[in-house]
Amino acid sequence: FKGGCSDRRDISVVDDVVRTSVLMGFPTISRWGKLANCPGVNIDCSGLKGPGTLADGTPYDNKMHVNRCLAIAAEMMNVVLFNELRNKRGLVYGISFGYRPFKLSESGFCTISFQPKNEQVEESVESVKSTLKQIIAEGFSEADFEGARQPLITRCREADVSNSFWLLLMEHLQNELSPKDISSIKKVPEHYEVITLDMVNEAVKTCYGHSLDNMAFTMGRSGPKEEDGAPKSE
Repeated sequence: FKGGCSDRRDISVVDDVVRTSVLMGFPTISRWGKLANCPGVNIDCSGLKGPGTLADGTPYDNKMHVNRCLAIAAEMMNVVLFNELRNKRGLVYGISFGYRPFKLSESGFCTISFQPKNEQVEESVESVKSTLKQIIAEGFSEADFEGARQPLITRCREADVSNSFWLLLMEHLQNELSPKDISSIKKVPEHYEVITLDMVNEAVKTCYGHSLDNMAFTMGRSGPKEEDGAPKSE
């Protein structure tokens, strides 16, 4: 990523099927709330605080607070983008948002991947940007929040009884490069239960506010071969 600018690459592949795939991405924070190795962008979320305690009075683990907020935001982002670009505008066949925080490095990244209709690629890209801009500026709605948080809590409760989930939780627990400790892996669903919509919107504005100025863009097209050997664009 290049601080303060956008980077774009187009790739063409010869194939019998005409189709287009787009991947957009931007840098964001690590699991521990920092982005420190991206030129032109520096984020420290240590000032964003959680609720203090869980519902039962147990101290809230603030080290992963912003990471939890952005996990809920990713759930909402998927729904909002799909409704806006697929259901309302009919611009894409499918679209997904991904939040990928690094665990031992002070950075992470987000991706937006979608399959636009071939004749509406640029319109789709601009619609993604405008939707993301609106979310950052205005935040998610209460309906978005409740529709995303409760299923996430349910999945956490279901996973909480599996060995694989606990092996994942214990990853890097004694790594000196990681701030993770026992409080980071206890009562995972209960931590999500006390997060509010305002906390999520504040985290999104802080961690994604730079996204449109630091967006990487890759488009892949496939189609039958033209006379000059290049794939047809439509």
